[in-house]
Amino acid sequence: MAEVSIIVPIYNSEKNIKSCVDSILNQSFEDFELILVNDGSKDKSGEICKEYAGQDDRIVLIEQENAGVSVARNRGIENATGKYLLFVDSDDIIPFDYVKNMLTAKKKLGDSYFILSAMKIVSPNNSVPEQTLVCGKDNIKYIDREDIVEVFKGYLFNSPCNKLFERKVIINNSIRMKTGMSIAEDLYFNIQYWKSACFDKVAILNDNFYMYIRTGEESLDNKYNSTYYEDHALAYSELERCCKSFGVSEEECEFILRRYYSIIERSLDNTLHNDCELKWWQKCRKNDIILKDDLFVRALQIRKSELSKGRYLAYQSKCFVLVWAYNKWSEFRNRNK
Repeated sequence: MAEVSIIVPIYNSEKNIKSCVDSILNQSFEDFELILVNDGSKDKSGEICKEYAGQDDRIVLIEQENAGVSVARNRGIENATGKYLLFVDSDDIIPFDYVKNMLTAKKKLGDSYFILSAMKIVSPNNSVPEQTLVCGKDNIKYIDREDIVEVFKGYLFNSPCNKLFERKVIINNSIRMKTGMSIAEDLYFNIQYWKSACFDKVAILNDNFYMYIRTGEESLDNKYNSTYYEDHALAYSELERCCKSFGVSEEECEFILRRYYSIIERSLDNTLHNDCELKWWQKCRKNDIILKDDLFVRALQIRKSELSKGRYLAYQSKCFVLVWAYNKWSEFRNRNK
């Protein structure tokens, strides 16, 4: 039985899967199993994985019909045998000592700590500006659980890929990726794990970088997502409940609402996407429901002083037709200035 199970979901990743797998197999820490879950790839990803599996007996290859990344990760969880779990996406790579550093920190700090790493967003073709996601300036940042929002602010809580999970916590509490969600499912998973494990503290390894590779092609910003609002509403409601149960201050909880305000604005725009097949009246009805969302109503009050009177009143009306009309008027006014 390996000490660590590293789970990699794969779908049409033939361009990047070799660099990803090589970065794992070449780790300085060797007592791991690598679970590759081929999620019905239509390119040569499956063939590449089979070749690797034939060369290294630490590799477990799972083939499945295309069912999405959450199902693939769940298959990895269910087949894992390691004491700890790490998730790596098939486009990404991890540095030579990445696994070693995560385990060393865990063993040194003990069961009361949730171990996270920093993240570096890089682009092989420089199509995306390089970005480093850290928390604080120390090599290791220690955070009490009531200050968890500090991690959320730095976008280090959203992904499962920069965290060391204890498999027994996941198995004993039946924690899985929520397969009905198409976005924010990673955040929801992390919250469920955090709640179940009841860690007292978080340790962020600011000098241990998970390398998130972006090509500039994978952004969801301009794509229609039929459950964009519902998925975020579920995740953020759960996040707020979790924070309050851990004694997070009202001021820090306000930050969650501020970010949720932006999510709602994008949710409203999402329904107007050309790929949305809803009729106009159906879009308006859905957006009326979104405008009545409890978290958004509270977020609106927090943002009130930052908004123009017209925009605030339009949102406050909870009537999307008025919001739409105000936005059109604002666009017309700005064009004719």
